[in-house]
Amino acid sequence: MDTEATANKRDLAQEHDDLLFGIRRSIRYHVRRRQFYEGWNTLTSAVSLLFGSTAILSLLGLAGEMGKNATVAAAAIVTLFSTLDLVVGTVRKAQLHADLARRFSELECKAGDHFTHDRLTECRNERIMIEADEPPQLRVVSVLTHNDLCLAMGIDNFYEIALWRQLLGQVFNIDPRPVPRPVPVTTPQG
Repeated sequence: MDTEATANKRDLAQEHDDLLFGIRRSIRYHVRRRQFYEGWNTLTSAVSLLFGSTAILSLLGLAGEMGKNATVAAAAIVTLFSTLDLVVGTVRKAQLHADLARRFSELECKAGDHFTHDRLTECRNERIMIEADEPPQLRVVSVLTHNDLCLAMGIDNFYEIALWRQLLGQVFNIDPRPVPRPVPVTTPQG
């Protein structure tokens, strides 16, 4: 009987650890997505400021003869960046991911260190409710956040992803084709 109780306790502890790992990975995922959208919005603002200033200088005649062409080019660049920013809705998406990260953080606190089977079930159900509000996950970003969390927790369970996939993974939902990193082989000394 004691062996069965110990096994059940171990299973419950493993389920709790798995739940916490998933919650923490979700927090990191949404923080990474929020940072991406905030960065995109900041870049759009910088481009608009830079090229908007160029257009104004050209209109004032301070840019010389080439000013007319510069004005058209600058206005086109500002329009392109601003339109993309508006259509994608970077501010709205950054706020959504910030809210989701906050909700997962609250769930992590609720899961806590003192857990029972009932609390575990309650937290799992709440996680499902939060996940229902998530946009589809980008697979490359999900694997990258898995790697981030493993590194933070000292777990040797990393996946390598090609650099080009990492760069495009924030924009397109591409197959990450993760490759497990080989475990270093140690030879006995003697």
